[in-house]
Amino acid sequence: MTILCSRRHIFSTIKNYKCQTYNLEQDIVLHEERIQYLEEKLANTIELSIQERTELKKEIRDLKKIVYKLKKEIKQKDKELIARENQLAEFDALAKQKSSYNEALAKQKSFYNKALAKQKSDSDAEIEKLRKEVQSQKA
Repeated sequence: MTILCSRRHIFSTIKNYKCQTYNLEQDIVLHEERIQYLEEKLANTIELSIQERTELKKEIRDLKKIVYKLKKEIKQKDKELIARENQLAEFDALAKQKSSYNEALAKQKSFYNKALAKQKSDSDAEIEKLRKEVQSQKA
């Protein structure tokens, strides 16, 4: 049961990471589009004041930093996702191993139960035989 719960938790975490990664990628696309727009605006505007040019350059720098951080965060999420997937594979292997072990135990138990039943049957037959011998000797 704990393996199943842990497995569900890992699936949930993986799904969450994938959603976060998708959202981060969308943010990156938006920021990159904004950067491209601002760079084009900067290139096309010849008569901008020095202050406006400086502000645009600063905004572009800030956006590039954000994009860098988002890409770094995606790499980290990917590493975590790989770790979770490896953990999930490990859980699957353990569950399979446990299942095989339980099947082997069940077969072994069945074999021993049959052997025990046969031994009891043989013992009962031997006891009955001895009783008959004792009764025949008494008679």
